[in-house]
Amino acid sequence: MHDVLAINTGFEVEYGRHAARIKELTPVGQELIVDGHSIFVFIFSSIEARQTATEALNLAEAELVGPSGSPVTSEPLSLAEGSNVAVIFVGGDAEWAKAIKLAISELP
Repeated sequence: MHDVLAINTGFEVEYGRHAARIKELTPVGQELIVDGHSIFVFIFSSIEARQTATEALNLAEAELVGPSGSPVTSEPLSLAEGSNVAVIFVGGDAEWAKAIKLAISELP
């Protein structure tokens, strides 16, 4: 995901140090820092597993929490998805979010 985002967005991408969970998503999200903003990448076993999980996800009620169970953010969450990957992110302007969503949606 690091290289996909770096190449397809042109943004600086770094590996983060944090993991996060959302109760409705089984995999643990791994942090990447894209142009200074944290995103959490959730990799599923299949496209179907990702689709089933994200269809049931209500972003307005979902809570992104760290390993200790404490909230990572209180800001609204956004979702980008493609192939067997879901990305949850917070912040960034509209153009940044659009670039992230486009890069993820184009995954094979």
